[in-house]
Amino acid sequence: MLKFLYCILALFATLTVFGQENDNIQDRMACEYARTKKTAKVWQDYLKQFPNGMCSFEAKSELDEIGGVSNVGESAVDKVSVGVTEVNGAVDSASVTTIIKSGSPAVKRCYDKALLSNPNLKGKISVTILINGKGRVESIDILEDTLKNVDITRCVKGIFSRLRFPKSDRDSTKITFNLDFN
Repeated sequence: MLKFLYCILALFATLTVFGQENDNIQDRMACEYARTKKTAKVWQDYLKQFPNGMCSFEAKSELDEIGGVSNVGESAVDKVSVGVTEVNGAVDSASVTTIIKSGSPAVKRCYDKALLSNPNLKGKISVTILINGKGRVESIDILEDTLKNVDITRCVKGIFSRLRFPKSDRDSTKITFNLDFN
């Protein structure tokens, strides 16, 4: 009877080690695949399957660095689109649009991070910025937020508060735009 228990124990230990070894092999293979593809989607898939895997730190670093864009120029995850709807002031509308759109890659990185914990996150944020005659942002107001994600809202405010606009002879210019996350 004792030999039987030892055999069962040895079999269990072998299966456990084999199971862990198999997990390590899958982790290693998934990591190598992500390294060759170098897209946000593949790194996100890796983190979903192996949140504490051997390449989890590398995956997070890669996602921060590439900001959700694949190596062939396609969006690997959902996108952020910017639409300037209204400019009230002396600042040129085309310049404003270009400057606002220059902040979209940073907003996309915030969105990509939020997608890791909520892959179905979609919505719209309507923003109004008041800039002074020196081209500096004086205030940012969120008019509408269907996304309802405090981290992205904070990120949006931080990014757009640092932008610099052309100087104008007026006291202030009001800019209203939408950010669509889909």
